[in-house]
Amino acid sequence: MKGKKRKGAGTSLVAIQRHVAVTLATWDAVCEEYLHPKWAEQRMRLHGAQEMLEEEAASVSQQEWGTRKQLVVYFGNAGIGTRGGWGAKAVL
Repeated sequence: MKGKKRKGAGTSLVAIQRHVAVTLATWDAVCEEYLHPKWAEQRMRLHGAQEMLEEEAASVSQQEWGTRKQLVVYFGNAGIGTRGGWGAKAVL
């Protein structure tokens, strides 16, 4: 290991400063794009798909066990497509 610098587990101050600089430089453009109506519509479609999944699970629970059991759902990288797709590559 002679001559090689060992990197620490933490993030360097320079990397953090670069990240902050880029964030500040692009903040207005990112906010403008986020508020664009097409993204609001997409968020509403995703919300509707989540509600439909929750209702379907509650219905199955009612049929199987005679009670609508509580359902906890985590939506991360996996997606639910409005065209019937499931998984990380679902089309919204």
